[in-house]
Amino acid sequence: MSTPKENAESICSVYDKREREEFVAAMATQHRTHQQGFTTLCLAWLTHLAALPEGQGAYDQRNEASVQISRKILAAVPDAKYGLPRI
Repeated sequence: MSTPKENAESICSVYDKREREEFVAAMATQHRTHQQGFTTLCLAWLTHLAALPEGQGAYDQRNEASVQISRKILAAVPDAKYGLPRI
């Protein structure tokens, strides 16, 4: 069984457009409950990024765009921070 760190490293290795498209296509074939769980995981990550403090070295230019878009998404969809139901 993979550790959370190994899972994160695996997901982070999907860099180029073709790999992202293949990952999305593979995710689309997963059980609907697993898709819901993955979306909840993504929302948790966006919530984490959106909460990073300004000007305290919590992020830099390498991930600033991720922080900013996360804040915009959470501002537009405030309920996203609560995740989705597990059915």
